[in-house]
Amino acid sequence: MCTDCGLMLGEQQYITSYNRVFSYRRQPVYSRQKRFYHFAQSTAEPLVFQNLENIMLLFGRLEFFWSLKLNKSRKYFFNRFVTLVFILEYLSIGTEGMRTLKDKERVQLQKESMAEILKNSVL
Repeated sequence: MCTDCGLMLGEQQYITSYNRVFSYRRQPVYSRQKRFYHFAQSTAEPLVFQNLENIMLLFGRLEFFWSLKLNKSRKYFFNRFVTLVFILEYLSIGTEGMRTLKDKERVQLQKESMAEILKNSVL
């Protein structure tokens, strides 16, 4: 396009943004809290719905202090089923019928690790 007279000399080109000239969509940011929130809602348990705010506060605290831990024995975060059951037990909410892992030793090990994280947390 000619900047003096406005005459179009070539083919018109559309851009999506002046800040970002790429046309592909950016990858979404992974949010463990958002995924756990949707998982907790999918349980359809009335007690989980009633205490969802407290559950998410405790989950955020667990995730934050787990990420600060320097000598992690785990490469990945805890299993979501085990985490939900641990949080419900920590908040003294009934966990009857909630599923966890088949390997009870792994469940106990993950619960002990989460209890240690909460015990050493400052908040």
